[in-house]
Amino acid sequence: MIKAILFDFDGVLARSNALYLKEYLALFKKHGIPVQEKALLAHFGEEHLVLFHHFASKKKFNILHREYHKKVLTPSFYKKIRLISGVRTMLQRLSYDHSLGLCTGAPRKTLRYLRNELGLKHYFRYLSCADDVRHGKPAPDLLLRALSKLHVKPSEAIYIGDAPRDYLSAKRAGVPFIAVLTGVLTRSECRKLKIKQILSDVTKLPHFLERLN
Repeated sequence: MIKAILFDFDGVLARSNALYLKEYLALFKKHGIPVQEKALLAHFGEEHLVLFHHFASKKKFNILHREYHKKVLTPSFYKKIRLISGVRTMLQRLSYDHSLGLCTGAPRKTLRYLRNELGLKHYFRYLSCADDVRHGKPAPDLLLRALSKLHVKPSEAIYIGDAPRDYLSAKRAGVPFIAVLTGVLTRSECRKLKIKQILSDVTKLPHFLERLN
């Protein structure tokens, strides 16, 4: 029996990956760091600090970190983020019979905005971000912490994600995974990873759960 449903945010509840991708590419280009879009997407799901370490020298890392805070971790950027149509209705419906948790690799500053300005705190019993754990995705820490806080076993939960790192995190935590195609993952990539449960978008989840039961 599924008691808890855990969600990633970017690419799952909001089509926000393109916004971040644009800012990342602009930052790297500005500082002469050659990065391909595909290489960047492979690291989506990680906190920005971890992502920068993959592509930048120590000297440029500090510059990128400062500029990211000034341009991206700001109210003006957050206001561009829009929830996928129907997400609030879906969350309200699911919250009646399940404990909902939000497990995102974003920093606390971002989580605070999502919780307060987008009104998500009304639906979730537990919200966690990269600052809450020592190791971010693809480590299982975020999910294990959520399970502990919600008092459920891995087999009693599911995790909804949009990226390979979400899947790996769920697998390592022993939590069943459902992929959505509104973020990084494609159907062909899901097949390569042997992900069996796939939804076109997260609003299809209530119907999926009804069929599952």
